[in-house]
Amino acid sequence: MLVESYRERARATGYSWGNDRVSHVRLKTEMEKFYGKAFLRRTDAAYREDRLSEWLKMLNDSSVTEPPLGRHLLFAHFLFRDATQFLSSIGSSSGNERTAGTERPAMKRRTGGIGTSRTSKPSIKQRIASLSRELTDRARDIPNCSIEDLWKSHYGMMKRLVSLDLEAVTLLRRKLQQLKPRPVGPARVPHKSEKDGERARSIRATAAALYASVGKPEKVTINRLAKDTGWNPTALSQYAFPETLQALEECAESNWHFYARRILWAKLAHKHAAISIARARSGVEYHRSLVLMDFFQDVDLSVSYDAETITRLLAEHGIQRDWPGPCPAREFPPAGRKYYTKS
Repeated sequence: MLVESYRERARATGYSWGNDRVSHVRLKTEMEKFYGKAFLRRTDAAYREDRLSEWLKMLNDSSVTEPPLGRHLLFAHFLFRDATQFLSSIGSSSGNERTAGTERPAMKRRTGGIGTSRTSKPSIKQRIASLSRELTDRARDIPNCSIEDLWKSHYGMMKRLVSLDLEAVTLLRRKLQQLKPRPVGPARVPHKSEKDGERARSIRATAAALYASVGKPEKVTINRLAKDTGWNPTALSQYAFPETLQALEECAESNWHFYARRILWAKLAHKHAAISIARARSGVEYHRSLVLMDFFQDVDLSVSYDAETITRLLAEHGIQRDWPGPCPAREFPPAGRKYYTKS
């Protein structure tokens, strides 16, 4: 029922092509613009690992495994933006089933003896109220805060709130419309850190060294850059370290950019070996390596291989660090332990 609601909503909002089919590529592109790639990497493992076939199972009735709750929230929030509209789409029958499914049989109250005390677990209603109060309080620190801002800055709390009661988001939205910002004194005004520029330069220098290595390429990720520079990227404020966060985003590479570096390294470092051996040495998954070997078939293997060779060849082929690959619409089988046999 949810999958069909997602598909109908995607078609209604213009994400369709051909015989009324949902355009996965366009939907993915718009979600990246809406949430930002960095946010999607933090919140969804399948997106972070470039397993797009699994990430887009949300729109496939034949999916065997149930997608995680976080992915449901990402798709539902992007497509509907409003809890009332979402509930209306899935129909009143779904709401009745959900209510019936969460009913619990009445329990007889047990009375404790004299001198005994038990700490009762907060009820669902109390947990919803507590989360709503905390989110409302956090919203005072965000100018003109909206539900979308809370999803981006307090994803975990919003996820817990929605899992308890979807209607709570509608009530929270009304509170935000009436919310007065917290008085901010001079000491609380966000300001840029004096170390921002220094850290940004450190990130770019570290990335340049990794990309210039003549050894077998290693993937340049945000976590790798942070590890090599000695601090935690999740602890950085967007107000205090804007240049640093921008440097992290620009210097990290996509999976396909990494695959391309590996294939070029294999072709140049093993130029006298058979193609099958060079492809195997690259470590790139078989089907992806075939596509990239064909893509780079015109590379001149007689060139001298140094620190700038791979970077130069990538630039000549118009490949940037966020490269989606030579065929973004194609779905490849997951590699390694994530591989599954098609039935």
